[in-house]
Amino acid sequence: MAEASSLKELLVPIMLFPMSVPLLIAIIRLTEMALYPTVELGMSLWIVLLIAYNVLFTVVPLLLFDVLLEV
Repeated sequence: MAEASSLKELLVPIMLFPMSVPLLIAIIRLTEMALYPTVELGMSLWIVLLIAYNVLFTVVPLLLFDVLLEV
């Protein structure tokens, strides 16, 4: 019984880790560009990535909310 509950508690961090790594990398790169503005590393790519994450994790749940409530 204790083993089953510990496996359930471990599942969420394992699933969230791959989704959060690109977000953390983008935040680190943008912070680096803010601290050292003379280094040009392609800031637009990282800003687009952050905007895409924001849209993805805001719009998709709003669209799927009613569907998931019916299931």
